[in-house]
Amino acid sequence: VDFSARFSCLQRIYKYFFPLGNMNLDMMREAAQKFVGDHDYRNFCKMDISGGVTNFKRRISSFIINPLDTGPSSPYQMYEMTISGQAFLWHQVRCMAGILFLIGNNLEKPELIDHMLDVEKCPRKPQYGMASDLPLILYDCMFEDIDWQ
Repeated sequence: VDFSARFSCLQRIYKYFFPLGNMNLDMMREAAQKFVGDHDYRNFCKMDISGGVTNFKRRISSFIINPLDTGPSSPYQMYEMTISGQAFLWHQVRCMAGILFLIGNNLEKPELIDHMLDVEKCPRKPQYGMASDLPLILYDCMFEDIDWQ
């Protein structure tokens, strides 16, 4: 059997948890949808040339931002980003979350993502902070012919 947990995975779901604070949720949601689809994500990862990665194209099938509970909205309310895709680059989810936090804090516009995904217009990764690793979890992995019980 040629099973590899890394290479046989058909889909991965990551979740990233964060407090709403004073962030603009509508702008974050608008910006998150720009990640959905087939794109070159080289500006949204930590380069790992020594690992042999030469293809930075990946597909994100969905990117959803929702509250964890249905209580009244407050700056302390917790939200989750749920990102689904087949494969991800090193630190890709944390880089995407970092940019979304800049947008949510009105420090950048959602159009920044369009610019960064166009590697001809933006051939070098801009300097920005990556989101913390603490609230990030690999939530689920899906494999062909495997039904977890």
